[in-house]
Amino acid sequence: MMNFSKWLILCWAAMIPFSWAENMHVSLTANEWPPYTSANIEGGGLVIELIKSAFAEEDVTIDYVIMPWARAMASVEAVRKDAVAAWV
Repeated sequence: MMNFSKWLILCWAAMIPFSWAENMHVSLTANEWPPYTSANIEGGGLVIELIKSAFAEEDVTIDYVIMPWARAMASVEAVRKDAVAAWV
């Protein structure tokens, strides 16, 4: 599972347009998929915590919103969010 998680993080990182300035911020969205992503779990769930931890090592802050899958995808397509978390 850990190798799969690392692979997902690398895929997300490759899709996010980085400008290597200070105070970078990434805005994620995900659907309700406990225990991986959930508005009802402190910290957002396992995947959100993993993403936050990985990006924190590079001083990148993360915010996330849990919403229905179709809206999450539309938010990324409309460039209102940077990526969808935990797309399997």
